[in-house]
Amino acid sequence: MGDSVLTDYLNWSQIVHYTEGEYTGVDSRETSTHDSVSSSGLFEVASLALLTYDYVLTLRTEVELVWRSRWSFGSVLFLLTRYTTFAGSILKIIYSQRSDLFEKHLCGTLYRSSIYVMIGSVIMIEVIIVMRVYALWGRSRRMLVCLVGLTSCTIVSTLVVFFISQEDNTWVENPIPRLGSCIFLSLNVANSLRVYGVFIALMIFQFVLIVLTLWKGIAQWRLMNRRSHLLKIFYRDGIFYFVSLSLANCLNIVYSKDAIIYLIEPQRVVQSILATRMIINLREAHMINRQEGTPADTLASFVQASVPASTSGPSRDGL
Repeated sequence: MGDSVLTDYLNWSQIVHYTEGEYTGVDSRETSTHDSVSSSGLFEVASLALLTYDYVLTLRTEVELVWRSRWSFGSVLFLLTRYTTFAGSILKIIYSQRSDLFEKHLCGTLYRSSIYVMIGSVIMIEVIIVMRVYALWGRSRRMLVCLVGLTSCTIVSTLVVFFISQEDNTWVENPIPRLGSCIFLSLNVANSLRVYGVFIALMIFQFVLIVLTLWKGIAQWRLMNRRSHLLKIFYRDGIFYFVSLSLANCLNIVYSKDAIIYLIEPQRVVQSILATRMIINLREAHMINRQEGTPADTLASFVQASVPASTSGPSRDGL
């Protein structure tokens, strides 16, 4: 049975190259197959497993610090980031692994839906990071304008690349139906270059944020309470996030265009896990600071993490 499936897959790979040339009227080297029955699906399943594992580990904390707290913008942002990541992962797995369950004309709809959800979750993650930098800079209006402008440019450029690339995408019939009905072809080799451009833009965006974090953080370190548990958590999580995502973006740029499809979903899931953990960790640290009577600082006054109603007074919006 296993040998039969492997033989079918190898034959399918050859037929795909033929089909690409026949369908587009160009040499198959000028097209690329991004999704179908491929090992990228294994990375997507593994990413969902990692997301589920982290969810199980942090569910109790989420209930205590989010669901039982007074609702704020940070609460909504946390929940949207956490659960849209689940939705995006499930859609991607259905598209790449079980496309045999629906007709070919639905391939584009499912694919675009998964991408829309993915972009939405990434935008919310970036908003979380921007809010952290804004807090560190004492909620400066000038910094807010700069951050909003930088974030808007990054988001708009990503959306433009996505919509332009969609014009060159098409789906063809799978010559082996049991392996799925969706064969996604990008008919423009320039799309790969556009994807590289997106990752470079994200690297620049994250580099600017980490420079702003370190610049202000080092300047304020001597003035703020060094023994503040909240401050330590803030810097630890922030630096770890930026370093991890910078390395991931470097991998996406260095590796070939064929390897990018394996890395996008794991990177998005890890981003979501780190971003939501940063919110949870800040809330826990703020609760500890309040219980220990640690003097508040600029960062703590902004975070104002909502702790369970039974142990806290009125709170304003914050992470």
